[in-house]
Amino acid sequence: DLESLQRPETITGILGVPVTDLDLEQVLDFQRLMCGGTIQATRLVRSTGCVTVHLGGGFHHAGRDRGTGFCILNDVAVAIARLRQRGFADNVLVVDLDLHDGNGTRQIFAADQTVHTFSIHNQSWGDEEAVASTAIALGTGVGDEVYLGTLLKTLPGVVEAHRPRLIVYIAGCDVADDDRLGDWRISAAGIF
Repeated sequence: DLESLQRPETITGILGVPVTDLDLEQVLDFQRLMCGGTIQATRLVRSTGCVTVHLGGGFHHAGRDRGTGFCILNDVAVAIARLRQRGFADNVLVVDLDLHDGNGTRQIFAADQTVHTFSIHNQSWGDEEAVASTAIALGTGVGDEVYLGTLLKTLPGVVEAHRPRLIVYIAGCDVADDDRLGDWRISAAGIF
């Protein structure tokens, strides 16, 4: 629950690094700010019809009732929920091409057929089933050919079948060949 986020030990468990009482508000403010950026991006998309970029956020591991994997709040889910509260009822597609599974986003929208979650990742972080989801685990050491081939083979059919009026794209840079923590070998051209 949200009240548990006021305890440093809860945040320490989510981030995997010690969080003190002094750090707590800064850490929470940072994640709230990222949620606000994603909300603002969806506002701009809806008002202008143009592509909008938010360089923060993408906290796709946070689920409905838990934070995990450095993700305290799921900014994409918060932004979509805000749109829904304001009357946007059309289909949404979340395209998650971060190295890691978009498991939290998939779990949050598991019963919502209007939000299709699409994730290509190295390994699955959970077995959450969802009524509108594509989750593809490719393993380690993946290069451009497999990554882009999988994307080109699977995403167009999802777009055609789901017909989204809004697409949210999570573009993690941890797929990059030179990312020290990642285990994929995607070139800059492949990412682009």
